[in-house]
Amino acid sequence: TGVSGSGKSSLAFDVIAASYAAGIAINCDAIFFHNIQQLLVIDQEKIGASPLSTAATYSGLFDLIRDLFAKLEESKSRKLKKSHFSFNSKDGACPVCKGMGQLKISMDFLSDVWTPCDACHGKRYQEKILEITFKEYNINDILNSSVSQAKAIFQDYPKLQHILNTIEEIGLGYLKLGQATSTLSGGETQRLKLANELLKENSSNSLIIFDEPSTGLHMQDVERLIKVFQKLIHKGHSLLVIEHHQAIIQASDWQIDLGPDGGDDGGELIYNGE
Repeated sequence: TGVSGSGKSSLAFDVIAASYAAGIAINCDAIFFHNIQQLLVIDQEKIGASPLSTAATYSGLFDLIRDLFAKLEESKSRKLKKSHFSFNSKDGACPVCKGMGQLKISMDFLSDVWTPCDACHGKRYQEKILEITFKEYNINDILNSSVSQAKAIFQDYPKLQHILNTIEEIGLGYLKLGQATSTLSGGETQRLKLANELLKENSSNSLIIFDEPSTGLHMQDVERLIKVFQKLIHKGHSLLVIEHHQAIIQASDWQIDLGPDGGDDGGELIYNGE
């Protein structure tokens, strides 16, 4: 904790994370890591800049969904493979927009502008692919479904349910599967990265660093986040969280407060205790 510019990020990333990655003390005299098998940084950096990177592709959901569509009888009769249901493959993607659903218009003195593709009308796929349905939903309908809606659609598929439940658990049940990761807010990006880590079969004893994960969250979502943090701790992980939210500070085992002010007047250890 600490005021803006007090040195929180510098301590977490430029000292602790940098030292662990280098295997030597960086920006400090000495540092020791005990029983830490790996260090993970869950920050607010964007996940990809292309519309082809979506919540479904990043979480691994889309691979399972494409596999399900490819196994449908209608798909088999038309000799459609798993690759046909990927908007990143020429087998099924709209040939005009290359599966993006949008076309980029370059402006000379302004930022690029994206407009819906006239050929597929933003649906990403060739018409023959959109004719294949699962429970009356085609692949584009699935991408336009939220995580919570998809839970109902795939209620009989445990692997899909596991991923969807994990994403919903951290307060992203409203997120559409096909939403480009580049359009997510910093807080949403961080929570999606967190969900991805929760889905991995990581060994215990990881040190996980978070950069203000409560940004933009409602109090109810903050409570959900704290429960996820506690679940990680019960698994044997250690968490280092840069945070201003009082509820998260109160839930922590230790508080490291830096200051007293920002900039040149920051960087001092003001308080270190329970």
